[in-house]
Amino acid sequence: MTKLFVPNLLFVCYSRVTDCPYEGGYDYKIGTSDRAKLRVDDRKFKVPPFKHLLVVCGGSDGLEDSVENDEALGMAGNDASKLFNAFVRTTPKVTYPSLLHS
Repeated sequence: MTKLFVPNLLFVCYSRVTDCPYEGGYDYKIGTSDRAKLRVDDRKFKVPPFKHLLVVCGGSDGLEDSVENDEALGMAGNDASKLFNAFVRTTPKVTYPSLLHS
């Protein structure tokens, strides 16, 4: 049986974190950030079996900035990880000054 994957592009996505269109809500929510401590390739990162998974990626200024600026949430950007079951970094940590000198 083929599993259906339906990506959902959201421009105002944080209401979607709390207002799930599926009965019973999302089984698992993953937030991504270049400031997250856990890397997606870390052995500690495991995604349990799920029926409805939500993965939220931040904009160019990061997920924390998006959370900070969402008045409906009323949260500090540093608390963004509290919205998710897992908060992971999907890219290696980049030090921008090193890019300027290469």
